[in-house]
Amino acid sequence: MATYPDIEVGDPIDDDTLNAMQYSTIIKSANQTIVSSTTFQDDSELVTPTLDAGKWSVWLDLLSSGGTPFKVEWTNTGTMTGNRRCVGPGSTETDTLSNVNAQWPDRGFATDNVYGYRTESGSPAQYWISEHSIITVTVAGAIQARWGQNASSAVTTTVHSGSFWKFKRVV
Repeated sequence: MATYPDIEVGDPIDDDTLNAMQYSTIIKSANQTIVSSTTFQDDSELVTPTLDAGKWSVWLDLLSSGGTPFKVEWTNTGTMTGNRRCVGPGSTETDTLSNVNAQWPDRGFATDNVYGYRTESGSPAQYWISEHSIITVTVAGAIQARWGQNASSAVTTTVHSGSFWKFKRVV
């Protein structure tokens, strides 16, 4: 089985080798909002550095709130392939957080996914979205998280601080 980094018996283990075995993480430090717009917007912080050719494990976690269905897509500056596994609210439910329906679709790399939303006692509640992919990078580039309202709403949609990208080269 191929792994990254490739370490042979007798090879020196240095900081770069040890770091290559760990996920790198970008954590969103500030909330970002959108209102009355179905246009995708680039997240101001959730963009990876350039990923070199190879196979990568990429994981996007979003903490969000709002009063309308919410859509997410990934764009990239290189050439990349792989399907995203998406987990999040699949329905619009109100009153209690315990009655939300979830979804687990498999989406193409550049295909948007629409999530439901939650309200608690009439106010937008925070909810969690997780997307993961094993991608093949053939031409190096960065991945940008983009999101927006699926239907225009005067209720603000927010992606909260603490949302993150994790990425690691695996082959």
